[in-house]
Order: sequence, then structure tokens, then C-alpha cells
Amino acid sequence: RGDTAGHNVFDNLFSFTTSQLTVITGVPTHGKSNWLEHICIRLAAQSNWNFGVFSPEHYPLQLHFSVLAEKFIGKSFRDLNMYERMSREELNNAKHFIADKFNWIRPDGDIFTIDAILSAAAGLVKRHGIKGLIIDPYNKIHAPFGSQSETQYINDFLTKLTIFKQKYDIHIFLVAHPRKMSKKDNGLYEVPTLYDIAGSANFYNQVDNGITVYRNFETNFIHVYVQKVKFRHIGEIGEAVFNYNLQNGRYYEQIEQPDNNPYIKQFQQ
Repeated sequence: RGDTAGHNVFDNLFSFTTSQLTVITGVPTHGKSNWLEHICIRLAAQSNWNFGVFSPEHYPLQLHFSVLAEKFIGKSFRDLNMYERMSREELNNAKHFIADKFNWIRPDGDIFTIDAILSAAAGLVKRHGIKGLIIDPYNKIHAPFGSQSETQYINDFLTKLTIFKQKYDIHIFLVAHPRKMSKKDNGLYEVPTLYDIAGSANFYNQVDNGITVYRNFETNFIHVYVQKVKFRHIGEIGEAVFNYNLQNGRYYEQIEQPDNNPYIKQFQQ
């Protein structure tokens, strides 16, 4: 098995290793990016993973940093009366940790191509030894179909990612929005599957792993569905249910207590 995130139920379902392509989907505002960042912070702190990050929706960079800092320290970045705020020393520790473990990719210009993103990621593999590449989200990447159909383009796009993760031995996390989902009689959205991702069924067919993050707004539980695992040693299909800690952006399973402890000890080791 690969490295685990430190959540008992989810760890039994899924582990993280290199040379893998994982697509993560979910209805907008259900927290798929936030949950993925929580997992990546834990992999960085506990298993020494370095990441390349292409995430144009999370700009300015200072805002993205504050979100990651809260997850790392376990305290709020903001001055909220009801929550303990991180100290200046803790903020500096977060700066050093994030600068060491996370490397942002921002190609020149306003048009982001997958070739430019992967070229920058290849440089990060050589300079910083990144083990994970986050592409969040797919729909911000320029898609010149030309004479191709959208299905053909996505097939070629995913093939490029597959070749890249094999060549450079890294884990690629691709966040992709589903098509517009219908609501059930109770007003809640249906749980999207990988086949619901806008554009092509290749988002199921070509990837190694697929995860859906779904928030139930009646219970406020976050349901994480592992919907595809290509290799049995990595994990299996199933569901883990999380709560969300508003103070620090971390997630914890129903059987766990909220985790407000900093990851400083693991990082210093």
C-alpha cells in the first residue's frame, strides 16, 4: 500500500503512491478542493510529500497560503473571538513549511495549456522532487478542440497525464467539475459519479482512481466516495464520512475528535 492520510476509515479505503492519476469531483461548493488540500497537507507533514500546484481559482496566492496555514497549524488565520488565532511564531513555521512543501505553477499569460503546466511540473520534479501534482480545476485549462471532438480531446488530455505520471513517477490529482446535476425531491443534489464529469466518460475510463466529495446540507456531513480504484493494493471502493472543522479547515471522521494540534512535530522530524 501507499502512504495514508491518518483517518482510519478512509485509510482502509485508499492510500497514496506515485505513478497514479486520481480524479476528484463533486458539486461546486461541496468542498472537493478544500478536502484535497487537507489530505495533501497531511501527506506533506506526515509522509514528506512535496507538491506542485496549478490552482488559478485560488488566487491571490496570499489567500491560498492562509487556507493551507490554518490546516497545518490547526488554528485560525483570522482574528475570530470564538477561536484561538495562530501566533506569530506559528505563522512563521507555516511559512517555512508551505514554502518547502508546496510549489505553485503559474504559466505566463492568461491562457493555461496542459503542455505548459506539465513542462513546469517536470522542472519541479527535477528541482524539488515533487511527488504530487495538483491540477485544480480541469475547466481552467485551455482546450483547443480544433478538428477533434470534445471526447477525443479529453482522451488525448488524459493520455498526456498518464504518460507524464509514469515518466516522472508522481501522483497527479485532477479536480474536475461535474455537469449540471439534478436535485432530488428533498432539494439535495444527486451524488455525482465519474461518468457525470462534464465532457466525457473517459474521466472514468482512463484514470487510476476516482473520488467524489459530497456535502449533505441537511446533516452537514461530508461524504467521500471512493468510486474507482484500479489496483487492489491501493485500496477499494467505499465511503468515508467526515465532519468539517470551520476553525482550521481540517476534516475529521465521525469516530474522531476534532484535530486542533499543529503538525509542527511531524514536520521537524
